[in-house]
Amino acid sequence: MRKRIMLLVILSGILLSRLPVYSQGVNFRDVTLAQALESARAESRLVMVDCQTTWCGPCKYMSNTVFPLKEAGDFFNKHFVCVEFDMEKGEGLEIAKRYNVRSYPTFLFLDANGNLQHRVVGASDLQSFIARVEPGLDPKNSLFLLEKEFRSGKMKKERKLAYLLALEGAGDREIAPRIKEELLGSLTTTEKLSATYWPLIKKNTLEMMDFVEQHREQLEKSIGKQAVNDFMNETCVSLLNNYITLGAKSDSGDRLLASIHARVDRQAIIPGVAMEVKLKIADAISSGAGFSRVIDLVAENANALSMDELLGFTVIFGKIDKEEKAMMAKIATIGDVMISKVPEERIADIKPALEIYFAQFKKAAATGVYWEELSLAAALDKAKREKKFLFVDCHATWCGPCIYMANTVFTRPEVGDFFNDHFISVKYDMEQGEGPGIMTRYGVKVLPTFLVLNPDGSVQHKIIGASDNIVEEARKGLDDATASSALDKKYAAIASDKENAPGAGDKEFLLEYLARLIDFHDADKAREVYDALDPLLTDDERTSAALWFLYEDDEFCGRDSDAFNYLLEHRKAFNASVGKRAVDEKIALVYKRRLLPVLLGKEKPAPGEILAMKKEIAPYKLAGRKELFACIDIANAVAAGDPDKLLKVAAKALKNLTRESIDVAIFTLDYLKQHTTGKIETLKKMADELQNRLAVEEYKNILTGMFEEKEGGE
Repeated sequence: MRKRIMLLVILSGILLSRLPVYSQGVNFRDVTLAQALESARAESRLVMVDCQTTWCGPCKYMSNTVFPLKEAGDFFNKHFVCVEFDMEKGEGLEIAKRYNVRSYPTFLFLDANGNLQHRVVGASDLQSFIARVEPGLDPKNSLFLLEKEFRSGKMKKERKLAYLLALEGAGDREIAPRIKEELLGSLTTTEKLSATYWPLIKKNTLEMMDFVEQHREQLEKSIGKQAVNDFMNETCVSLLNNYITLGAKSDSGDRLLASIHARVDRQAIIPGVAMEVKLKIADAISSGAGFSRVIDLVAENANALSMDELLGFTVIFGKIDKEEKAMMAKIATIGDVMISKVPEERIADIKPALEIYFAQFKKAAATGVYWEELSLAAALDKAKREKKFLFVDCHATWCGPCIYMANTVFTRPEVGDFFNDHFISVKYDMEQGEGPGIMTRYGVKVLPTFLVLNPDGSVQHKIIGASDNIVEEARKGLDDATASSALDKKYAAIASDKENAPGAGDKEFLLEYLARLIDFHDADKAREVYDALDPLLTDDERTSAALWFLYEDDEFCGRDSDAFNYLLEHRKAFNASVGKRAVDEKIALVYKRRLLPVLLGKEKPAPGEILAMKKEIAPYKLAGRKELFACIDIANAVAAGDPDKLLKVAAKALKNLTRESIDVAIFTLDYLKQHTTGKIETLKKMADELQNRLAVEEYKNILTGMFEEKEGGE
């Protein structure tokens, strides 16, 4: 119960609105307490000390909403030298100890000698706050003198009321209840009906409701009809709030509900929409219907309630089991309604606070992964606050595997349950917004890439590519021993040992780390690690099938790289370990990739450079050399910029292409379509022959549709 009440207090503090700071508000002087007391002596004023902390929501409400108001400045700057201190650092620590400050915010009102004249605890709106402060302006009504007078045993009833109100304003929970009971018991009926003692009578208790209703006519004459009506309704709502908060059926609770219903029936109370809804909720709780019915009632009436009225129900939301996704969804919907009702002047601060609060319910309601719409900085900050890792989905709109993960894997309930429990999850398109910066910062080279980040932004774990087992892959990132960063740390320790080169005992680890780097497409780091591993390898190991994964990697083993040159020099040994076909395909692929920028028109080779490749390749006697030669002839014709020549070359070269080079064929036909005239039928025939020979179904629409636009216009 205590925990739930504290949660409501904290939430209320967060949700309270904040207005801009105006210069005409309260002037808090940047001085020490001693300097403030000196100024108070010189100016014949009291000192107001705002005792606060950085984490206190109500403190922020006073600082950002109440004190900046002109009316606040008019009152407090006139009467006080105002200072503020954080009670958890600097001079605040001594002030908290000296004046026994235990709750925040606490406001101390000191005379020029530093004696406590008055104390007010807790936040409130400006008028209510001033009403609690004003009694302390008169030394006769100061808490210090009232306490002295009370101890004398000669305190009269009116003075005892002033002392009680001062104690309650100071947050006293020990003396105030005893004085309240004594004073109430000493009053005559006539005194209870007077305006003087109305502040004591209007306490939110069932007994006082009975008294006020019984003597309603006399009280309406002494304090006004509106004041009596407000008391009855506010007391009723407060009692219902307490009942709803407790959420348990009891004899006293049943009597309370029966009493309120009876008052409504005889029109002693005229309930508004909020009270009617709360009565229905209380009745549901009393009948044992459970909190799911309570949420239904709030959801059904949300549109008829104000933002502040809906805010009063937040204490109920935390009682719902997060496993009840349907209820979580309803609470999230209530939150959307509440947010839509935020007044325009309060949007800047209260709307983000509400969005943060209700995000937890949207997250719990999600059947898959709940993606937060946050900047990377904000996401890391949230991960720090919630002591979680940040999961980052790096994707692009055109990426098929990315789409598969988004639409098929991340929407699975079991995947959502795991990720929503363990991560703050965000996703960024690598081609827009923050994406390119994230791509550079974390070396993202393949999509999708999934990052598990520590709250400081460092990489804890990295996952490359789509995976149906994403939960198990991500789970590794939760454990320092299995996260990919564990390998980084171990290698860093080995590399930092300047006195000792890696030994035989490091070989297995370096191989494992090297394989991970290749998976992560970190070729630069892989070359560094291979250099450390190489002295530990035998000649047979260097050309073994176990290390072939290095040579299969396009970045590690590209044209002009040391790895490719080594492969060419030792191809016979590699033929024996992995097979000639695998070696031939790798060599051919490296040369074909060299042709790609030429085919795309992004690079202009030197004269004769392309055809010279045939001489380089000839000694290798590659199994697929005819196909590779055909690609070289096409690239050479493109580099020459002669479409007619390319048409003649293509007529022969396309017949030597296999399914592996279908991309080259498509590019060639499209290039000829763009750079020749009157050849559409010829090109269409070439495309049909290619399709019939290769039967490449996945490219059929591209090949046949390439010429449809111009077909009727030739």
